[in-house]
Amino acid sequence: MMQVMTMKAKTEIVKSAMLAVQRYPWEQGVCAQALWELGDTDAAVAMAHDAMLRQQPDGRLAVINENIAVTDPAANGEAVWRAYELTGDERFRESAERMLDYLLHTAPRTDNGAVCHNEVSFHEGFSPRQVWVDSIYMLPPFLAVMGRNDEALAQIESCMSYLRDDATGLLFHIYDAGSGRFVRRKLWATGNGWALMGIGRVIDTCLEAGRRDIADRLTEYGTGILDAMLKYQLPDGRFHDILDDEGSFVDGAGAMMMAAFVYRGVAGGWLDGEYAHCADVVLGTMEKYVDRFGIIHEVCGCPHFVDSGTSAESMAAYLMMHAHYRRMANRCSGETVRLFEELSFNSHPSLHTEHYDGWLLRYADGYTSRANSVSVIYPSSLDYQEKIEECERRYASGGLPCIFKITDGADERLDRLLEERGYGRFTPTDLMTMDITDRQFERCGCIITDRADEAWLDAYFALEGYTDDKTKATAARMLNMINADTLYCRIEHEGQSIACSSAVIERGYMALLNVVVDEQHRGMGWGRKLCRALLSAAVDKGAHTAYLQVVQSNTAAVKLYEKLGYRKLYSYWYRKK
Repeated sequence: MMQVMTMKAKTEIVKSAMLAVQRYPWEQGVCAQALWELGDTDAAVAMAHDAMLRQQPDGRLAVINENIAVTDPAANGEAVWRAYELTGDERFRESAERMLDYLLHTAPRTDNGAVCHNEVSFHEGFSPRQVWVDSIYMLPPFLAVMGRNDEALAQIESCMSYLRDDATGLLFHIYDAGSGRFVRRKLWATGNGWALMGIGRVIDTCLEAGRRDIADRLTEYGTGILDAMLKYQLPDGRFHDILDDEGSFVDGAGAMMMAAFVYRGVAGGWLDGEYAHCADVVLGTMEKYVDRFGIIHEVCGCPHFVDSGTSAESMAAYLMMHAHYRRMANRCSGETVRLFEELSFNSHPSLHTEHYDGWLLRYADGYTSRANSVSVIYPSSLDYQEKIEECERRYASGGLPCIFKITDGADERLDRLLEERGYGRFTPTDLMTMDITDRQFERCGCIITDRADEAWLDAYFALEGYTDDKTKATAARMLNMINADTLYCRIEHEGQSIACSSAVIERGYMALLNVVVDEQHRGMGWGRKLCRALLSAAVDKGAHTAYLQVVQSNTAAVKLYEKLGYRKLYSYWYRKK
């Protein structure tokens, strides 16, 4: 009987195959980026480390054999910089900055400022001052990650000015700016796929940096290329290798790159969801071309990329397609926000809750903003001004400040109105989630109980620095009010409790709470051990999804949770006068 692999199992074997076949700078770069997007940060850091070891004196990363590539090494720059952000290892920072310095000050350029793809020409009779469509993927995303968003936009626009076909809206493959003629005037499907993936990466980075102006312009460019490509899409979702040449072989790589762009855009909210069906066809079709070793067939093939074959970038595109498909599928709808808000209310209960026209007014003697604020996750019908004034009156009568908790997707009118009334925005926080189905975590000798016993409470209060009896009593009362499965974990070292945390499990969702490590023992891996022990115990109790809330400014905690596998689902913040 044939065994049918799950989607998760298939992505794992494709990942293994990809790691086995990647060699060259562009391959290593795109493969490392695929690992980051899958959440495999350990492997991504290892690849970034290898790219750093093979850095040339002039700054180019991951170079092997002849030193001719200019933009391909830049594809490794993002992974190296992400490794620095995750680990704090200064070697990664210095390496990424050397790569950036080379690109800004040494790399050969055309007259309009486009960085040349190579130092030499692979084609006889042409100058080395060539612009390749692949460069839109290799270079601009790294520039954006390094904060050079305007330069990233300039590079994309410079490349497009040479390569754009006005008749179709697509991009040709290679232009020789030195002689003013095309080296390869072909509408290469994979090349346009490279361009889409690069543009998508820069859009996301610019949105994170608050550069909506650049993101909007690039969305227009990307959508134009996408619309032009889709005119040539075959019924099974793939394209001919040369889009307008029906005699060329049928290619899956460009299709997967296109699908990765689509899912990224829909998940990020900057691309119309109607495009998803074009990517869905690709997702279904390409499963048929993955063999039992994880190698993907019938794609534009390495090493010459003029015939059907296999390639590392096709495997990376497959993994990115799946990663962004999952992001899109899990995109935070209003229903999803309400689910996690309700779960978090139950895992961190207030002492008293009032329902007011869809708003929840929570009170807990001032202990934590979460338990002493107005949550606005349900529909409302009364006038906002009237409701705000009533909330202010009620909290004032209890001697508490009036605080509003606002989530992503909440009515922007309310957020603006609160700002106009003098409510400042503070403590932006991310709710992060992780699929823990079939995951295994070690417990490392941690002490785990199903209730908050005296030893755990003493450790928690001491580590948090709580000395006020009222605060301790309020915290203990709230823990006792939890009406779900609970876990309490602490770590002892040399006879002292140096770390503790707790978890609440409801409907298969595990909330990770109260993570605190003694100040003298931070940065030593105790927090990671603590979290993994609770995750292990939660899996044993049937949990399928883990979630937590972390203040965005707590970068050390964010890095810890990302390394464990958590990813941001949505954000919230508080409004307070």
